[in-house]
Amino acid sequence: MKRGHPSGSIRHLTQNGQKWCFVCQQYKDIVEFYHNRASKDGRASVCKACKGGYEKERQALYYLKHREELLPKHRESAAASRHRYSLEKVSKGEGGK
Repeated sequence: MKRGHPSGSIRHLTQNGQKWCFVCQQYKDIVEFYHNRASKDGRASVCKACKGGYEKERQALYYLKHREELLPKHRESAAASRHRYSLEKVSKGEGGK
């Protein structure tokens, strides 16, 4: 699927409070775009909905690619949290493991 504005090379198009999303290929209200100081119009070129979907997909791919190195870190973090929680219960007099 070709991305971009249908009229060609217009990159930062804002009309009547609307802006073009380069991913979903639709005009949307300007409030549906995150702020971006680097952009000429001060808004991102991708709407919030598309950005959210992209980020979830990107994070999932990163996790799959780096799973073997991330799992031990996650296990350590979970164990530390369980330990910290059990210490809090003991200090409050609720008992513990």
